[in-house]
Amino acid sequence: MNQFFVVAIAEKISAMETAKFFEHRAATGNAGTAQAAWDKVGSNAAVTDDKWSQ
Repeated sequence: MNQFFVVAIAEKISAMETAKFFEHRAATGNAGTAQAAWDKVGSNAAVTDDKWSQ
């Protein structure tokens, strides 16, 4: 029973820390920088010739 509580608490803390991380990133983000990163990705279609796509 104790292990269950420890795991549940650790999961909750992890979720809260993740939410804080993304809130901080969103607050300090820059749309121009984000667009520049997306522009580097390009618009090529995904490669579909691997064994999993058949």
